[in-house]
Amino acid sequence: MATFIADSEFTQLAPEEQIARTVQALEAHGIRAVVFETGEEARSYVLDLIPSGAEVYNSPSRTLELIGLTKDIEHPTRFQSVRARLLSLDRVTQRNEMRKLGASPDVLVGSVHAITEQGEIMVASAVGSQLGPAASGAGMVIWLARKSSCIRWKMGFSASANTACP
Repeated sequence: MATFIADSEFTQLAPEEQIARTVQALEAHGIRAVVFETGEEARSYVLDLIPSGAEVYNSPSRTLELIGLTKDIEHPTRFQSVRARLLSLDRVTQRNEMRKLGASPDVLVGSVHAITEQGEIMVASAVGSQLGPAASGAGMVIWLARKSSCIRWKMGFSASANTACP
């Protein structure tokens, strides 16, 4: 589990105008962006996006845990949990299968550390397991971000560094 550093600069909710500019910038980059008022709304929306029968990998994420998505994805009823499958494999004898399974899921669900008003997404990772699927391996990538993740570009590097290297 990631270590979180309390820093009021990174926990303040972004103003609605800043969120609107960020959504516009994301959409200009071809990224669909949807803003929800509650975690339950976001959770329901994400679950509706996941196709039945899909192999779904969830990145370690406090945001996913807080809204219940981690539990939903790791104990699914209509799709397959890549993480559950990975945990059932032997690291010594099935390492290659584990690598392939984690690198190209049908759907990757995770969270981001920061999104700039220019529509740039910043993700940090302790081991990098979600970076490959996010960049090119997953068939669909679903990222969640808290309203406090909408920040200025310079602050994004501090937010990512504080999460990855506290």
